Amino acid sequence: MKKNTGSILQKLFWGNGFWERMSGAVLGAFLGLLLLLSAVQFYQDVATLLDNGQSDNGHFIQLNKKVNIFNTIGGVSGFAKEELDEIARQSSVKSIGTFQSNSFKAGAYSELLGFYTELFFESIPNEFLDVEEPGFRWSEGQETIPFLVARDYLALYNFGFAPSQGLPQISTKSAQKLVMDVKLEGNGKIATFQGRIVGFSDRINSILVPASFMDWANGQFGDDKGKLKAPSRIMVQVDNPLDKQLLTFIEKNGLEVSTGRLLGEEYMVAFKMIVAVIVILGLAIILLASAVFILGFQLIISKNAPVVKLLIEQGYSPGAISKYIEMKFLKILISTFLSVFGVLFLFRYFYVGKMEEQGFGMIFNFHWSVYTIAFLVFLTLVSLNISRIRHSVSRLA
Repeated sequence: MKKNTGSILQKLFWGNGFWERMSGAVLGAFLGLLLLLSAVQFYQDVATLLDNGQSDNGHFIQLNKKVNIFNTIGGVSGFAKEELDEIARQSSVKSIGTFQSNSFKAGAYSELLGFYTELFFESIPNEFLDVEEPGFRWSEGQETIPFLVARDYLALYNFGFAPSQGLPQISTKSAQKLVMDVKLEGNGKIATFQGRIVGFSDRINSILVPASFMDWANGQFGDDKGKLKAPSRIMVQVDNPLDKQLLTFIEKNGLEVSTGRLLGEEYMVAFKMIVAVIVILGLAIILLASAVFILGFQLIISKNAPVVKLLIEQGYSPGAISKYIEMKFLKILISTFLSVFGVLFLFRYFYVGKMEEQGFGMIFNFHWSVYTIAFLVFLTLVSLNISRIRHSVSRLA
């Protein structure tokens, strides 16, 4: 008898144009969930990349003096000690790190890649780096120079220089295995070292070497006999990069802010607003789809009210009939959610691969917040629709 009842309900609720009524709700739930979860994951991806330039202790910005005609004809653009002291006195500033550059000629060449290029080096105290790399150390007598390279430089090579020169593209892992010959020249001396990339910086757009190597090399090959030059740019750790007093000070003293890969806070605000709009749109579509589900089931139950009443009069409880409809709804909803995650996984497979080719280290798996939000949306849709299904059926009892 229950099998016959199931057959009757199957014909009643899943025939007579059921899918024509429900297709809009299914499509809406699919698109809304896809928009919502995509926006959440994209936000987490960008936040992770930007977090490489942040720290729990504050933000890091780079300052340099504006270039003018006096710099072009040989004027000094470095920071004097008095200027550094004045910057350090600003209320938002926590600490200052100075960049030191090479005062000698340097070049790198690779027989494997078949290229030669002039190089510039910089160093900065380790506490201002965003990469914790044990191999980024150097002591006198060591023949290998470890480099930290801006991740942007690898992207420029892969998508700018390499295609134009017919050279192969290089992944981050391959780049770290590559050993180059580095030639240093100056002060009447020439020396050749091996250079190796040990990590990539998201915070600093430069080619960084350990401060110990920079001090030694400037002393050996520099025309200034190792005397420190006034730094041309500095790294400043601040509590709030948008502090009005700090921005006024920077503008008043003719300074420029360069945050490297870091996205400016004003752009981050705009990015958050765009993501928020997409999230709201996704939620609105999901709620609309839920309303269509509810109305669709109510319409079908009302249309088949005589048969439902007859089944109840024959001894079938409203709960049993409701459970049958609920299980069918759950199958539709689970299939929709699985389809969304299938599309997202497929897209992410190609997306992460492309990002890694450009030097961005990304995790393939979704952020935990994506699974949490999907679970909460699922529970919400289930509770709303099942409560309405039960209410509609119980009214016929």
